[in-house]
Amino acid sequence: MNSSGICVLGAGAWGTTLADLLSRNNGSATLWAREDEVVHAINEKGENTLFLPGIALHKGLKAESDCEAALKSADFVVFAIPSEHLDNFAESIAPLISPKALLISVTKGLDTISCRTMTQLICQRVSERSGTPISEVESRVLALSGPNLALEVARGIPSSTVIAGIDPEAAQRAQSLFMNDYLRVYTNNDISGVQLGGALKNIMAIAAGISDGLGFGANTKASLLTRGLAEMLRLADLFGARRDTFMGLSGLGDLMATAMSDLSRNRQFGVRIAGGEKPSEYLASSRSVVEGAKVVRQVVAMASRNAISVPICQAVESIIYGDLDPAAAVSQLMRRKPKEED
Repeated sequence: MNSSGICVLGAGAWGTTLADLLSRNNGSATLWAREDEVVHAINEKGENTLFLPGIALHKGLKAESDCEAALKSADFVVFAIPSEHLDNFAESIAPLISPKALLISVTKGLDTISCRTMTQLICQRVSERSGTPISEVESRVLALSGPNLALEVARGIPSSTVIAGIDPEAAQRAQSLFMNDYLRVYTNNDISGVQLGGALKNIMAIAAGISDGLGFGANTKASLLTRGLAEMLRLADLFGARRDTFMGLSGLGDLMATAMSDLSRNRQFGVRIAGGEKPSEYLASSRSVVEGAKVVRQVVAMASRNAISVPICQAVESIIYGDLDPAAAVSQLMRRKPKEED
């Protein structure tokens, strides 16, 4: 494959991991980073010492701090920007993107104001700034999501993921771009479902971390994740996503990996607040983004407006933003009115 036009925007752990993978697969890639120290470290030391320390990056990977230079001649543009910044970022760079480039979001989150998916934001901004009908933009916008902890993929540990888009040919092109001996890539046409699973599981991972931090066992976590998946499925209907998508890699698979691993930022956040750390202080001091904390308020509000029951999401929101004690939240969940399993 021609490797001259691969650009990854965002040099956090996941963006760097994917840029390295793409460079290894295709010979070269460009990684845009906001931080000058990251650009220098990658280009001079072959390592992202700030966000992915200890991983030797492919020699074909070059870092760039200038968006226009990074995007020049890019046929594949990968968005690895935190969800809270992606809307404004996409609007600012849209004029720099080739009208034929495939646009791939790898960010797991929802817009914190509108609850729109990342690809919806990208489509809107690119369409507005380029004057291209949104239907044409949608055909070349995709989302990648799955049980993909960055450090494991960076270490070459066998993993799987899903690339979703409405155009089968575009999805297959992206599949070929990412797939190798340690990352198996499947295609899916449910782009809303693939993104929604990746966003909602972050809330459940926080809940799983709280359970672990309180010293509960396997019974508790299994119950929590199963009932959490039930909440995710109810929300799937609201977003027009297919329920079966949530039983695949981007839903159940991602939920399991994120809720069980010490590498998960969302789970670690839950562990820390269960141990007594104030959520606001942790979020303010963390260099990494805790996506579940960013989106839980909007998810709960949307569920409430549509009379959808999401008690675990509500408990997580109340712990983070309402000063509800984690142990008290568990007690409240256990004492809810008896009901049939759904």
